[in-house]
Amino acid sequence: MHGRNSRKLRLKVSLPPFLFTSPSLLHSGPNKMPVAGAATYKGEEVLTTTVPLYPKSADGTAARTVTHKNFTASKKLLVILNQLRDVKHENINKFVGIAIVPQEDQLNAVLVSEYASKGSLHDLFESTTELDWQFRNSFMVDLLEGMKYIHRSVIVCHGYLTGWRCLIDKHFTLKISELAFKRIAEEMVQEQAKAATRAMFKEHTAFWTAPEILRGESEPNKTTDVYSVGVILFEIFTQSLPYEGVTLLTQEEIVTHICEGTLNPLKFRTKSDSAISPQFQSVLGSTWDQNPANRPTITRLRSGFDEASEGSSTYEKKHMSLMDKIISRLEIYAGELEHKVAERTTDLIAESAKCDQLLRQILPASVVKQLKLGITVVPEMFDCVTILFGDLYGFADYVQTASPMEVTKILNDVEVMFDTTLVDLDVYKVEAVGDTNMVASGVPERNGNNHIREICILSRRLLTQALARNISLRTGIHTGPCAAGVVGFRRPRYCLFGDTVNTASRMTTHGEQRRIHLSNSAAELLQNFPEFTTTERGVISIKGKYNMQTFWLNM
Repeated sequence: MHGRNSRKLRLKVSLPPFLFTSPSLLHSGPNKMPVAGAATYKGEEVLTTTVPLYPKSADGTAARTVTHKNFTASKKLLVILNQLRDVKHENINKFVGIAIVPQEDQLNAVLVSEYASKGSLHDLFESTTELDWQFRNSFMVDLLEGMKYIHRSVIVCHGYLTGWRCLIDKHFTLKISELAFKRIAEEMVQEQAKAATRAMFKEHTAFWTAPEILRGESEPNKTTDVYSVGVILFEIFTQSLPYEGVTLLTQEEIVTHICEGTLNPLKFRTKSDSAISPQFQSVLGSTWDQNPANRPTITRLRSGFDEASEGSSTYEKKHMSLMDKIISRLEIYAGELEHKVAERTTDLIAESAKCDQLLRQILPASVVKQLKLGITVVPEMFDCVTILFGDLYGFADYVQTASPMEVTKILNDVEVMFDTTLVDLDVYKVEAVGDTNMVASGVPERNGNNHIREICILSRRLLTQALARNISLRTGIHTGPCAAGVVGFRRPRYCLFGDTVNTASRMTTHGEQRRIHLSNSAAELLQNFPEFTTTERGVISIKGKYNMQTFWLNM
C-alpha cells in the first residue's frame, strides 16, 4: 500500500491465495467508502473497491487498535470467494482477490479486480458527447450475456448491479464487476458495522434497486437483478443517468416513489420517447413490474429485445465474438476518424484562407506565396513604376482644434475610402501614416506601362469619393525607377525605396486640394492612354529638388 500515511505490509499470515495482505498492493484513492480506485498488484494495474471492516467511535477514532490479525475469514466467505475465482466469462470482470489492509487506525477490505481502462459506463458517457448507436447496442448485448452467465452460475445473482458496476475495457467490451460484493462486505464487516454497511449500499444503489428490496421485503435475487438490468439498459439507450429528468423531487422523494411503484426511469423523461422506440419501451417496462413474478428472466428479456428489433438495425440480435466486435468497432472508429479528419481539414483550410487574406492585406499576394513556400524574398530593382501619395489638405491645422474622436473618424473615413476604391485595380497600398496614404502600381508584379493608367484611374475615383464625402484630398503622382523588398521579421512590411518615392511625395505637398498633381515623367507616359488628358501647370520649384515641369490630371 502506498500513500502519505501508508506503509508496505511485511506480514506472514496463513490465508488463501485469493485472500491476502499483499505487500505488493499499492492503493491510492479517495477516503469515501466504498470507494473505487486504481492500484498496482504484481506489477499490473488493478481496480480496487474498499469497505471499512470496523466502525469508528463518535469522535472519529477507531474503537480499538486493529490489525489484520483482528480479521477471521468465515467458511461462508471462503465459499463465496472460491465461487468468484471460478467465474470466467468475457463479460465478467475478473476477480483477483480480497486484500485485508490496515490504514492508520482503520482495517479495510479491498476488493481487487481486473483493470478496465475506459472506466465505468458512466465515465465513458461523460467523456463522450454521443456514442455511436452500434457501440451502445453492443454494450446491451454484453450486459445481457454477462447476466445470463451469472444467473446460470453458482453465484446465482449479482445483487448490487448499477451502471457504475458496468466497466468498459480497452476493447470497448462491457464487463460486469463486483459480483456478490454486497454479500462479501456483509460477511466480512464486524457485527456492529453491518447496519452502516447496508445503509451505505442502499444509498449508492437505490435508483437501480428493486422496490421490494428497498421496502425490506426481499433479499437480492434473479428478479431483482432483472429490475437493475432494465435500469441500466435505459441508461445505455439514453446515455444518461436514471431519473436525470426529475428535477422537482429530491433523491429521498424519488426513492419513496420507487418504493411505492409510482416511478420508473421512463416517467418524467422528455428524451426517452425519441431515444427508445415503443417496442423497446414495452420490453423495458416489463423489467420494472411491481410483481417480481411477472418480470422476465434474463433469457426471456434477451428474446424480447430480439423480437422488438425485428426489421430494425438498432439492436444486434446475434452475439458477436470478441474479435468480431474489435474489428467492427475499429471499422467504425476508422470511419469516424476519417469524418473527423475531413472536418478538421476543412476547418484548417478555412483558417488558412483567413490567414492568407490577412497576410495579403499586409503584403502583396506574390510575396505571401513566396514566404509560405519558405523562399527568401530578395529585394528587386524596378525600372519603371508609378507611385501615388494622397493626404488631407490642412490636416495639421484641423488636428489643433478637433477632438481625438473627430480626428479618428476622419482618418478612418480616408482609410476606408482608399481600401474600397482600389480593390479591382492592379495597385498595391504600400502604407498609411497619419493622413497620408501611399499606393503603387507596377510593383511587385510588373504590368508594362499599365501602372500609370491604373494609378490615374485610382486618383480620379479617390477625388470623386472625397468630393462626395466633403474631404479635402490632394494627390501627387510620379513615375520612375525604385527598389522594393520585405523589411522586418515579426511584422514584415513591403517597402519601396528611391528618389521616385521622394518625388511622388513632393508632388503631393506641392499640389492643391481636390486636384491631381503629375510630374513630367508621369504625364509623358500617360500620353499612351488617350482616355486621359492633362493641363500644364508650368515650372515650379520643388523643395529639396530642382525646378520641374508639372501637370494637372483632368477629371
